[in-house]
Amino acid sequence: MLQGIANFFRQRFGKTEDHEQKLIITLEAFRNPDADTLDLIRRLIALVRPKNLKEGATGERQKALLARLQADPELLSAFRQHIVHFLATRRLVTFFTDSGILPGTGFFSEWWRILWNRILPEVPDERRLKDCLHVIYDRSDDWRWLEQQPAESSQQLWALLAPNEELRSIDWLSIQDQILDSVLLLAHRVSGLGVDSELMRAAPDFDENSPRFIALSAVSERSPSELVCI
Repeated sequence: MLQGIANFFRQRFGKTEDHEQKLIITLEAFRNPDADTLDLIRRLIALVRPKNLKEGATGERQKALLARLQADPELLSAFRQHIVHFLATRRLVTFFTDSGILPGTGFFSEWWRILWNRILPEVPDERRLKDCLHVIYDRSDDWRWLEQQPAESSQQLWALLAPNEELRSIDWLSIQDQILDSVLLLAHRVSGLGVDSELMRAAPDFDENSPRFIALSAVSERSPSELVCI
């Protein structure tokens, strides 16, 4: 009976200490430069993820993470190197062109694709940032607690991750090329809307704007310096 009472109080009042200990252990793994960054981030997000929306609104777990990083400069440096190198070495095109954009397929085609994906999930490509985010945020309701995180905490986290001296070491040329490829791909998709039969059927005067859709594709193929001037 006494053991049961002790377990009750340990579960009720020992959660904060237990979480802090797990956070320390999880962050310490970032000190290893050869560790799998994707696995490290996945484990960290699983620990930072609140148990309910009420807890998520306070952002206490994220604040504990920030406090731990700020208190240990060496740990912050190792953490930053893992995150920045991870982002800089992923393939970004699908992240910019597919995330949050509905596909052009019909209702039944998309319904069948979703159903089949539930039965036989696709193997994520860890080279792509979009697939990595699905691995890290592997719960369908993760967006709820992410939306509730205080803006100040998120800004503070990115300030720690991306100071000016760290940004200078990134291969911006490769990232810029992927952004331009994404712009070109999206422009071609938008241009295709100019001759979409469904849109023409819904708006009788829609075909009068087709030249504008087509011109968008031509503009996107200009050089980066020309795009900046535009």
